[in-house]
Amino acid sequence: MDSLEALKKAKIPGPETGIEKKNTVCAICSPAYNCGVCAYVKDGKMVKLEGLDEHPRNKGCLCTKGLSGRGFAYREDRIKTPLRRIGKRGEGKFEPITWDEAYKEIAEKQYISEGTVRNSISLLLEKLQLRSRTQLAIFYLKMRMQ
Repeated sequence: MDSLEALKKAKIPGPETGIEKKNTVCAICSPAYNCGVCAYVKDGKMVKLEGLDEHPRNKGCLCTKGLSGRGFAYREDRIKTPLRRIGKRGEGKFEPITWDEAYKEIAEKQYISEGTVRNSISLLLEKLQLRSRTQLAIFYLKMRMQ
């Protein structure tokens, strides 16, 4: 094994390996409790995660959930689009729909404009410190299960 292969295998950042370090936060446990994360990124995909030493909340440590963030982000069965129930409640039958269709259905069911739905979702993402509509859907499902 030559030195470049050894650097890549060890996930050492640098121009020769194409791996960059990017500081970010983890919101897996809770949208309000964000731990500092150093993500090692190659070709736009995370290859390694570790705690960010300078972060005041976690001081370089990550919990098991945080360390498994790559699996959380790239797992095959994660929800990537809105889903519409096609069976009876509890049957678990859904079909994928576009975000535009989801906004339209929510607006029709709530008797409000589609623009209001979009603005409300943007406001919720900001207030709950979430970074995506998928995280909002997961947060909502967790709240419903309690």
